[in-house]
Amino acid sequence: MKTKKLLASLLLTSTLSFGQHYNWHNNLVMSGSNNSSITHTDAIDYGLGQLLTVGRFAGTIDLDPSSGTSIHSSLGSTLYTNNDWFIQKTDGAGNVLYTRILAMSDATSQVEIVDAKIDENGSVILLGTLQGTVNSVGGTTSQQVSTPEEDGAMIILNYNPSGVLYYSKVFQASQYDLNPINLTIRNNDIEIWAELFTSSDIDPSPNAEQIVSNLSIVKIELQSNGSFSDYATIAYPGQTNQVILNEDFQNSYYAIIGNFGMQTTFDPAVGIQVPIPNKLNKFYWVLDNNLNYVTHGLSVQNYGISEMRAEFAQGKLILGGGFQDSIDFDLSTPEYDMNTANYAGYLYAIDVETNQMIWSKQYSNLTTLDQNSMSASTEENAFYLFMPCFTGQDASGNGTDIVASPLVVLAKYELSTGNYLGKMTLPYGMTSTRLLIYYTQEDMNVLISGTTANTTDIDPSANVANSTASSSFYAKYSTLAPTNSLVENELQALVFPNPATSQFTVQGLTENASYRLLTVSGEEVQRGTIEGNKHLSVTNLANGIYFLHIATDSKQGIVKFVVRH
Repeated sequence: MKTKKLLASLLLTSTLSFGQHYNWHNNLVMSGSNNSSITHTDAIDYGLGQLLTVGRFAGTIDLDPSSGTSIHSSLGSTLYTNNDWFIQKTDGAGNVLYTRILAMSDATSQVEIVDAKIDENGSVILLGTLQGTVNSVGGTTSQQVSTPEEDGAMIILNYNPSGVLYYSKVFQASQYDLNPINLTIRNNDIEIWAELFTSSDIDPSPNAEQIVSNLSIVKIELQSNGSFSDYATIAYPGQTNQVILNEDFQNSYYAIIGNFGMQTTFDPAVGIQVPIPNKLNKFYWVLDNNLNYVTHGLSVQNYGISEMRAEFAQGKLILGGGFQDSIDFDLSTPEYDMNTANYAGYLYAIDVETNQMIWSKQYSNLTTLDQNSMSASTEENAFYLFMPCFTGQDASGNGTDIVASPLVVLAKYELSTGNYLGKMTLPYGMTSTRLLIYYTQEDMNVLISGTTANTTDIDPSANVANSTASSSFYAKYSTLAPTNSLVENELQALVFPNPATSQFTVQGLTENASYRLLTVSGEEVQRGTIEGNKHLSVTNLANGIYFLHIATDSKQGIVKFVVRH
């Protein structure tokens, strides 16, 4: 991670409470009855403050209404068949840095983007499948990518920080033999996760072969320049929907989520496990950095209405989905853990070290909870859920916050206990919603994206319809208000680096001062005095957000900083 010096404004503050403040939004405006959908969002944490938005569209779309020069027409019809894709990168203030289009070359060509990431240098990586030929359009050039595979093939595209297509790789295997799941990025190296069904070449380099034959989940490692590095395989358990990486590198874990449909050895000590017949079997499977077994769990449903999805934070795995009738998380007892007469959403947290459930919630009459609308905040010890709520529905999952009218709710929970901490509400009418929590040096940020069925007030404080009907949008909210009035007795000091890995320095104070280090919950973890320049060690602090309170005889203030080992 790059670090830079931060001239911090030290502000007098009292309490830290849940509240999101509208900053800005961008509308992606469709013409006529055409449609669009945002499918992926990502952000660069701490450093450049850039945002990535990827989606599909059919018909004509204006991707930057402020300029009037970013209007694109797709080859596809208004249905989601043979439609084009857009890639848009913005800065932290919502200004468009560039837009690229993946345009189909003819009516038989088709692209499906299954995952999109932006790395810490600002490069954009797309993983998907391609049938036929696609043109990458935008900037000063148009580049073409094709696959000879009749049934289509897995592809990966990498755009450099300026939006130039740095490389494209096409895997010489049918997508029905090598099916992409998603990406993880570790130390800026790219990890492709895929289902491998029959003997396939997993090295996309020209004139190079790396044949893998066994039915498996395969992790393909590429260097930052796209060249093949290594691979590893694990037993195939059934349809795999998601692989996520725990970003605390002191205890690195992968969690694999899917449908348990085959006899599989999750735990070598247990041996082969067999799915329960005539039930919908779901699994989570946690592996360490070397893909060695850590833990796993199974759940069984009578009827399923959505795939199980997960988030990882602070050694906890949070899983969510939807069910009908009944669902059982503890297979050692005959009773079902949750029951409903209609449809319900479920959410529960597992401690990875002990494999014990530490909290759970049931959302009545909610058809689905999925990874698109779930985001965990390691630094804040919080978990966020973005969901539609109908009249009479519980927004808390505890039966304690029944909404009086249809709303879209951003609910916040304490990560370690599941305690409900409150909500932010938006008008009902958003579909295809997505939630992304990310951090800059100044604040925790929330990026919400979706499609509006009609005009919608995206800024809750404005009471004005500021999105257009049948168009996609993405909107940024932050914990702090967009502008902060400085207190009269403001202190000025240089605090760097921020984020800090082992220590940070306080410079610029003109008189001796006392200091206290506080967690986001207000717990004091360190105190002392500052005489001249002061180096403060953070080696014993967990990753997260902290507040440094400094006081002299005449002035006091607080600066927010991040510890990230």
